[in-house]
Amino acid sequence: MVADRLANGMQAPNEIRLVVQMAVGTNLYSATIAAAKTAYAAANQPQTKLATMAPYFNSDNLHSNARGQVQLGYDTFEAFFGKPHATAP
Repeated sequence: MVADRLANGMQAPNEIRLVVQMAVGTNLYSATIAAAKTAYAAANQPQTKLATMAPYFNSDNLHSNARGQVQLGYDTFEAFFGKPHATAP
């Protein structure tokens, strides 16, 4: 996916990108997907940052609830700017 974005001019090679991990076992998310994301992030440093999504989901066990969305915003800021961890109230 990233290779296609680069090839189509949708992002520059030196732009920071965030890869978000969901909890393994949530709906449609497997250990194989998590391992691929971890490997990609490790191989594409320092442009690629890795964040793990907090387990705050709606009843479908796939979509984040409001608290999960706010926490992902905090975690994105933390990953992009190297700031200390913040937790949504």
